[in-house]
Amino acid sequence: YVPNPVGWVDPYGLTCKEEVLGSSATKGAGNVKPGEFSVVDWSGYPASVPKPQGPFRLLEGTEYDAARKAANKANNQIRKANNLRGKPVDVHEIKPVKFGGSPTDPSNKIILDRSLHRQQVTPWWNQLQKDIGG
Repeated sequence: YVPNPVGWVDPYGLTCKEEVLGSSATKGAGNVKPGEFSVVDWSGYPASVPKPQGPFRLLEGTEYDAARKAANKANNQIRKANNLRGKPVDVHEIKPVKFGGSPTDPSNKIILDRSLHRQQVTPWWNQLQKDIGG
């Protein structure tokens, strides 16, 4: 987003003006390293889906490809072990791999109804990625 002289909207709370540092809106944003960011506005995120903790970092290129491959392998094992093959569910990474989440840690995995995952959760993360220019 580009500052607007009339008004400025930052729907995901990805930036912070000095006067709001320390306010409840940025609580938990903490010490973010270059290339990392925090999400403080979860508007539109499904209430029934756990929200991951930041900071977040976009993975790209070969780093993302390797992480996604590991996640797909782990997710296939989860589907097989839990007899989920052919069922209308998806294995979702609570902190998405694209945003720096572990591709293999079972505590970062949750089973979601496929329609919820594909119609609400994935579009929310895709919009966030677009909004931050990733």
